[in-house]
Amino acid sequence: MNGNQREKIVSRFVDRWDGIRLTRNGNLGPNPNGAQCVNVANQWCAHLDIEPFYGNADTFWTDPSPDCQKIANVPGNAPHRGDIVVFDPTPDGLIGPAGHVDVCIWATLSDFLGLDQNYPDGTAIHQQSHIYDGVVGWLRPKCLI
Repeated sequence: MNGNQREKIVSRFVDRWDGIRLTRNGNLGPNPNGAQCVNVANQWCAHLDIEPFYGNADTFWTDPSPDCQKIANVPGNAPHRGDIVVFDPTPDGLIGPAGHVDVCIWATLSDFLGLDQNYPDGTAIHQQSHIYDGVVGWLRPKCLI
């Protein structure tokens, strides 16, 4: 898939969900914990018609969807539009023990813009700037390759 096609797919998803408080966990149904970050990632999976992730954000990296390619966060690479960015809990508590995930909107080697929910705590879906502190890697949906 070329970059323009990927950009259109991501843009449609962002336009549809930005500003919404999503309590449904994609095709898994209502999330008993309410509006969580995993709901955005699993809604993205539903949008792409790929297998969802089960569990909290901290399990995305260790138990990824077979429909995604794991890419470690190492110097010299950055996520692509549509990748699911996975954060480990951070020592300062900014990312809590359940971890965090978002959908990458754009990225450079120094920072990226994600479609987030519940970061900061309690927020609806919104576009959030990040640096790579706490990012373990990203999961690239194979249908976007």
